[in-house]
Amino acid sequence: PLFRSGLRKPYIWEYSRLNLQNTVLSKRKLTWFVDEGMVDGWDDPRFPTVRGILRRGMTVEGLRQFIAAQGSSKATVVMEWDKIWAFNRKVIDPVSPRYTAIDKADAVPFLLSGASEPFCKEVAKHPKNPDVGTKPTWCSPTVWIEQVDAVLLKEGDVVTLINWGNTVIESMTKDGDKVKSINAKLDLENKNFRDSIKLTWLGETDEAAFIPCKCIYYEHIITKPVLTKDDDFKKYVNRNSKREVDSLGDPCLASLKKGDIVQLQRKGFFICDRPHVPVSIHTSVAAPCYLIAIPDSKSAPTTTTSGAATSEKGKGRPKTEKKKVCWQLDCSKFEIYCVRRSKKSKLGRERG
Repeated sequence: PLFRSGLRKPYIWEYSRLNLQNTVLSKRKLTWFVDEGMVDGWDDPRFPTVRGILRRGMTVEGLRQFIAAQGSSKATVVMEWDKIWAFNRKVIDPVSPRYTAIDKADAVPFLLSGASEPFCKEVAKHPKNPDVGTKPTWCSPTVWIEQVDAVLLKEGDVVTLINWGNTVIESMTKDGDKVKSINAKLDLENKNFRDSIKLTWLGETDEAAFIPCKCIYYEHIITKPVLTKDDDFKKYVNRNSKREVDSLGDPCLASLKKGDIVQLQRKGFFICDRPHVPVSIHTSVAAPCYLIAIPDSKSAPTTTTSGAATSEKGKGRPKTEKKKVCWQLDCSKFEIYCVRRSKKSKLGRERG
């Protein structure tokens, strides 16, 4: 009767559920995290909810591209988070402005001889996209660098301060393995940047104070990649999945608004969760800028389909998965490499 009435013939498409590793998708289980106070709420950046991943820095366009690329597969799919964030990176990388932030606890003073009074220069916000605009960068006789960079330096090294020029290390003050301060000399006439060490830095000046920042890093809320039906998810809860790092931020970070996405050079992409508020007349304290780290997948992501690994391009035969299994016997470690063949190749051999 339906077809005789001239109505369009409906088509029913069946497709499997998309599962994600290191998390739970059941609303009952997610409610447990909220009730126990282990997360901020339903928009917690660790949650696999739309509100959660948007707060963590996922863009609507990146999410749309990811869903469109999956198709309507009928096979059970367990997806790694790396793949969804890889799509997001392609969207935000070309348009995100670049800024600098230094870990406050590990900041090292870099004292420059031959430097004049502090001055400001305009530099590009994005090295490859001039449409993003420019930003002011303050140069001064005292700049600050990261401790992880300082420990790699030695006297006589040629160091390039990004967006300024070359310097030569003259002396270093250390306390054990920790660097306390570095004295260097400007060598702006040296234009050889290929063989030098590149450093991110912040210039100290009274005219543009550093912006207090809190860089927040999240990890998976479940430690086991794939939970089975018999697993109690409460046994695999990651109770240390949030880490905050106090940082000294670029003065330009004061203009960030909630939801703005930037890249902190050599740290990764971040989304502004709470903008900086200047010193209040009531508390005499400035509110820091809260920046949430956006997962950045630079390696090719993989997808687990019904227990077998497939290539990202999806061309040709499915690639075999190489697993490394380790046993420990009498305090000796033996490494055995097992190659799991695809179901298709097994079926072909049986028929042959």
